Amino acid sequence: MGMSRKGYMKRIVDLQRIIETMSWPSQKNRPGIAGASRGLFLGAQTNRGYQQGCVSKRTFDAKYVQVLQKVHALAKCCQKTIPYMGIYLTRLETGQGLSQHRDFRNHEKYINYTINFGHYTGGHLEMLRNEEWESCAAPLIWVEFTADIIQHRVREVTSGIR
Repeated sequence: MGMSRKGYMKRIVDLQRIIETMSWPSQKNRPGIAGASRGLFLGAQTNRGYQQGCVSKRTFDAKYVQVLQKVHALAKCCQKTIPYMGIYLTRLETGQGLSQHRDFRNHEKYINYTINFGHYTGGHLEMLRNEEWESCAAPLIWVEFTADIIQHRVREVTSGIR
């Protein structure tokens, strides 16, 4: 809020520098959606529909603390406050995308916010609205949507890393 574009871009570059060099776990819990892509969850998992949630063990792992801090700093740059309980990072390389899905485990009281960055082509986020796929290709801009209700996908990355 009130941050210059230069300050905003610096926060993105800082985060991108860290995530480009970190170790990425495979997404074993999402094989039908994510294929061979890599992902990382930090924070509270609400596990909607279950009696209790938990905090991801990786949240406390020293090698991911800086990632969490940088994502938090970037979220604070938004025009409005973004309430969040957890952060999910997905790495998509050339030839990878995410198939059509809804995020059923999301807490119904928290809207999703997503931002994409990297040096890549393709890899557009699309949402199914009125029975048509709508592209939400807005690199470096936060997109707000209810991922537990709206079917969405990420098209195949044609070059680079998203």
